[in-house]
Amino acid sequence: MLVNISRDLCIGAAACVAVAGEVFQLDEEGIAILVGPSIDNTNTTLAAEACPTRAIFLYTDEKVQFFPPIDELAKDYQEEKIHNLPD
Repeated sequence: MLVNISRDLCIGAAACVAVAGEVFQLDEEGIAILVGPSIDNTNTTLAAEACPTRAIFLYTDEKVQFFPPIDELAKDYQEEKIHNLPD
């Protein structure tokens, strides 16, 4: 599983930290960052689902987005994020 956090969408609610603190923390600006690999995909998925702004994007290892579900209005933005994923 690949994880990407949108700094533009994150409001620092820290729901992701509460659910999966081994993967997510807040930086000095109060924005979520990755601090560890997603070892427990279930917890990471629950953390993404808990985000009130849907700032956490989850992808398969083949870089296919599965969360949040892609809708037609946001498709261009989400496809842009796919191209910017770390290798």
